[in-house]
Amino acid sequence: MAALKPSPTGLQAEALSVRFGDFQAVENVSLRVEPGGSLGLVGESGSGKSTVLRALCGLVPLQAGRIEALTAQGPQPWPLAQGRRSAATVRAAARLVQIVFQDPYAALHPRHTLDQMLSEPLAIHGLPRSGAAVVQALQEVGLDASFRFRYAHQLSGGQRQRVAIARALMLRPPILLLDEPTSALDVSVQAEILNLLDALRRQHGLTLLMVSHDLAVVSHLCRRVVVMRRGQAVETLDTADLAHGQAQHEDTLALLRAASGYQRDR
Repeated sequence: MAALKPSPTGLQAEALSVRFGDFQAVENVSLRVEPGGSLGLVGESGSGKSTVLRALCGLVPLQAGRIEALTAQGPQPWPLAQGRRSAATVRAAARLVQIVFQDPYAALHPRHTLDQMLSEPLAIHGLPRSGAAVVQALQEVGLDASFRFRYAHQLSGGQRQRVAIARALMLRPPILLLDEPTSALDVSVQAEILNLLDALRRQHGLTLLMVSHDLAVVSHLCRRVVVMRRGQAVETLDTADLAHGQAQHEDTLALLRAASGYQRDR
């Protein structure tokens, strides 16, 4: 699998808009993640965070906007831009960007072994299928070879999310989208998954874009954060500034107050 390691690639999105019927889910959102960098999208439920991720990987159509891949050679066209859905563009997109979803219990096929699930992306893209590649992928996410022929129901929630991450990395995409990857896990397991993602980012030069409503989770993994409210990006700031409460927009300040926790009056 080492031969598949890509060059670091970032992404830039300008004025993204997504509409579902009469509902404007995302409006004029712009963001930029440098190659090998990490960016968090935060906001209350329904603010459009996950819709942005789905638009980036082609799961929902764009109403308007432009997306580019940032490479050492300069900005490059995004494979799924302008509604292109040919087999070639879908394959190119899969090699460029993958997404890890929120629920590890729904993300894995209940009747396939881990060997089948991790081999499938290689088979679809005409790459050699080998047990060694599957074992290597499992080891990279902290699971040993004994897991290779297990089924999803034989795994804990944290182990399932590790498998989902391993599957997303089978094609060695340079960009990984994370849709609240720890929200369904226990707090102790959340820290393990975040540390794993950070280690994989450094090891493979991954570019990470993570959605979360948890400011502590985002601050652990991301260097910068975009705050969303009702489908719009209202503020962008460093997570260090966020940690010190140096936000300007009232919605960001409201998130900080909510994250401080409930304190009973004496």
